[in-house]
Amino acid sequence: MLASPQLCDLARLPLFAGLTEAQLAEVGLLLRMRIVGPGTPLLSAQEKATLVYFVQKGTVKICSHEWGDDEVIIAILGPGEMLGEIHCVDGLGHSADAVTLERCEMLCMEGAAFQHCCETMPALNTNLLRLLARRARFATARLQVMATKSMSGRLAFQLLSFAQSCGGPAADGGTIIPLRLTQTDLAEATGLSAVHINRTLQEMRSAGLVILRDHVLTIPDLPALQVAAMFNPAYLHLDHEGHQLDANEA
Repeated sequence: MLASPQLCDLARLPLFAGLTEAQLAEVGLLLRMRIVGPGTPLLSAQEKATLVYFVQKGTVKICSHEWGDDEVIIAILGPGEMLGEIHCVDGLGHSADAVTLERCEMLCMEGAAFQHCCETMPALNTNLLRLLARRARFATARLQVMATKSMSGRLAFQLLSFAQSCGGPAADGGTIIPLRLTQTDLAEATGLSAVHINRTLQEMRSAGLVILRDHVLTIPDLPALQVAAMFNPAYLHLDHEGHQLDANEA
């Protein structure tokens, strides 16, 4: 059960937007806090674990090892994101593994309880559909970028997608991406080698397009990065200023 301050934090998560105070209180009774260190497996594609996770702090990678020992990062998720919902929707297990990249604080709920909440709380069900639609659009855009763009275009797509999903205003201007990312993480997320990521990041840093300090990236000017990488912001449903399009414009 969550305390009142935690319920306020819960209301700020996109999935729980629009729920009434009574509904938030009901959800709070079903949630428990879990704090884990880096490298902790949360979900496995080989298992049908039923927990659903809501990330509050930290970073989680969604990855696959199906074709051997090489790891492929499918997504990197930060605060506000949800894990484990796929199995709740279709009952066919998880589509990939989920492993923490750093110390994480998250809320978790039993899958059956989450399904009941979706069935009895229309706003929650609508928010879940929007989350799944956003991820489907991202997957389509990622395929387009991987098939057609240069190294800088592929890296720009990944950085801009991070900025869209969890970026915030930096103290000295620009957009900060509050994820602790290594060059290996970026290489596995873009299908490039670590050498290519290193070279492309150096070029972007020299051009003033990104700032990297202590594994935390800042993008000083989103439109400038789009132009330099010849990246079409429509892939991420952004306008040319880097702002999210609304439902009527997308």
